[in-house]
Amino acid sequence: DIVLCGQYFGKVKALIDDCGRRIKEAGPSAAIKCMGLSGVPEAGAEFRVMLDEKRARALAKQAAEEHKIQQLTNAKATSLDDLMNRIKEADKRELPIIVKADTQGSEEAICESLREIESKKVSLNIIGTGIGNICETDINNACAGHAIVVGFNVGCESGVQQQARHDGVRISTYRII
Repeated sequence: DIVLCGQYFGKVKALIDDCGRRIKEAGPSAAIKCMGLSGVPEAGAEFRVMLDEKRARALAKQAAEEHKIQQLTNAKATSLDDLMNRIKEADKRELPIIVKADTQGSEEAICESLREIESKKVSLNIIGTGIGNICETDINNACAGHAIVVGFNVGCESGVQQQARHDGVRISTYRII
């Protein structure tokens, strides 16, 4: 079957149940892994079986464009002067970070844990999150927002470390236990 889930589509290559066994079909509310999508959809994204791959590709492209527009309108690029003015006004330092994780569940749990950390001297501002390896876009966003990139169970795409050194962006990676 051809499936569409948010901005990702693909042909089902395998279905794996919660015990790790390959299965031929899955009913409603069955917990499965579906192999063959072009990316990792967000939790809760609508999952549809499509009859035509061209239609699935077109709908996925449209959903990706809508997601990109939403991300661009939500992103705030700040200059160093704006950042310094805000620090002076609040008399409190702010640490902007971008969080990257291997799965969406890990990313949500990490962000929630980071938001719970309280400090009188420094506030944490998560300016971006994502799933997958740290890429050039993350470095560009961190440079614009004067942020650091923190990765959990992820690596860096080729050339990213060099770009980060050039732009003065700090990358920290950790393993989740």
